[in-house]
Amino acid sequence: MDNKSNLSPIDVNSTVQMFMTKEQIPLERLKRVEKKQEVQLSAYGQLQGLMQTFQTNLQQVSSAFKAVNYQISSSNPVVATASVTGNNVAPISHTLVVTQLAQAESQKSAIFTTNNAALNLTDSLAFSAGSTNFTINVSATDSLQNIRDNINNAYGNSAVTASIQSSTAVDGTAQYQLVISSNQSGTANAANVTDTNSLFGFTEATAAVDANFTFDAQPVVRSSNFVSDVMDGISFNLISTGTSTINITTSEPGAQVASVTSSIQTMLDSYNQALAFIDANQADPSTRNETFPLLKLNLQNAINTAFSGGGPFNQLGDIGIVVSANDKNQKTTTTIIQDKNGKDVKKTITYTLSGQLMLNTDPLLPTLSTALTNQFSAVQSFLTAAQNGILPKVNTLVDPLTGSITDTLRTNTYMISGREKMYIQQIADEDVRLKGVEANYVKKFSALNVLLEKLQKTTDYLTDQLRNLEFGRDK
Repeated sequence: MDNKSNLSPIDVNSTVQMFMTKEQIPLERLKRVEKKQEVQLSAYGQLQGLMQTFQTNLQQVSSAFKAVNYQISSSNPVVATASVTGNNVAPISHTLVVTQLAQAESQKSAIFTTNNAALNLTDSLAFSAGSTNFTINVSATDSLQNIRDNINNAYGNSAVTASIQSSTAVDGTAQYQLVISSNQSGTANAANVTDTNSLFGFTEATAAVDANFTFDAQPVVRSSNFVSDVMDGISFNLISTGTSTINITTSEPGAQVASVTSSIQTMLDSYNQALAFIDANQADPSTRNETFPLLKLNLQNAINTAFSGGGPFNQLGDIGIVVSANDKNQKTTTTIIQDKNGKDVKKTITYTLSGQLMLNTDPLLPTLSTALTNQFSAVQSFLTAAQNGILPKVNTLVDPLTGSITDTLRTNTYMISGREKMYIQQIADEDVRLKGVEANYVKKFSALNVLLEKLQKTTDYLTDQLRNLEFGRDK
């Protein structure tokens, strides 16, 4: 009896892997569900961003209608420059005569021979300028640089700036002075320094002076060389003494029409991008949801609402905003799906655009350019009137704080985010469980291998004994 039974050990790794493949099915299912939540969350975030851009562009249309309609120039820009700040001005000329420029106060200390070594001075410096007051203490170890920095960084100091001025003495050595300058010009903002121990010897370097000028022969005194309160709608910078004529003229014909047209086109582009995103989203099974089509419908209903504020325009088509020529065009997008084996594969999806808007270019139909040129105020009222305007109605849907569409996006984003966090936690818990299961399988199959090894030894021993018995009988 020579044959021995062979109890082969189990390949623990491959065996455990085989069992774990089945054990991991629930985990893979959780990961797929969590991935879908992640994709949905990303889609909501993207649509929120598109809606915010659209809402910003809605406001830009209103701003374009209110933009400045006038231009201004100075006959002597060496004396003064001017700007239009509003539309409450008239095309007229004004005479500006500057006799004195505003100037800020500055004070200088006595001369020191070092700027970075300790001055061995103990003092207290109090500063005032306008309504600002503060104090710093000087210790014996402070250098001029330390004192400068302590002044500039002092709590409550927004009124003065300290700096160090260097020069060369007669003997060629360096010398330094601490300079205190008011941050604002004019006598009301004069900088004052009180030196408790009179160790710094501050003296006035530049006196505070107010600007003096006449505007259309009327005397004016201001603390600043920038003046914006002499006449509504204009401001000017005083640069030097002298006389200048400030000329106000109307803007070039068509300039505001072009500006408003551009802002409306930008608004339509952002509107179309939001609708196109929803169309693509609904074509993709991984992102499709019931909320987006409702949001799109609400947006379309608002922007196509009939105007009830009177005037010649009732619908967008009346001012040349029509359904885009690209509407109903087919587009393609790429998404990731899982094949029958659970592997990610790319898939191309075809979808159709709908609801896109554009500016009409057919001269036989109403155009925005014609409407703005001939009836600018009526178009402005139709689009931007607070009570009945089309754009304010749309804005109530997409307003970042109170809009119903924004609120829906925000609420659903919160819900999806909560579900995603839940699935992430479940995945983490399942990972922990599977590690325990795998460790248990390894332990059991390793113990089985130990048992098989013992059985193999017993089998080998018994086989040897039987062979010996047979050998004894043969003798």
